[in-house]
Amino acid sequence: MTSYRQPGVVLTDRYFTVPLDHTDPGGEQLELYGREVVAASRAADELPWLVYLEGGPGHGARRFTG
Repeated sequence: MTSYRQPGVVLTDRYFTVPLDHTDPGGEQLELYGREVVAASRAADELPWLVYLEGGPGHGARRFTG
């Protein structure tokens, strides 16, 4: 887990390994990527997650950088 700061926010890159087929949890796995973004003033708070999904079948998802 890598965290870094940009003006006003703390960003944390997260990776999750999940089964490709949930009926076969010991089978093939895939890795999911997510980025946590939180206001710097709230970085130490326990906050609920809001999940935003981008892309879709046949379409990639952007990874914001910079």
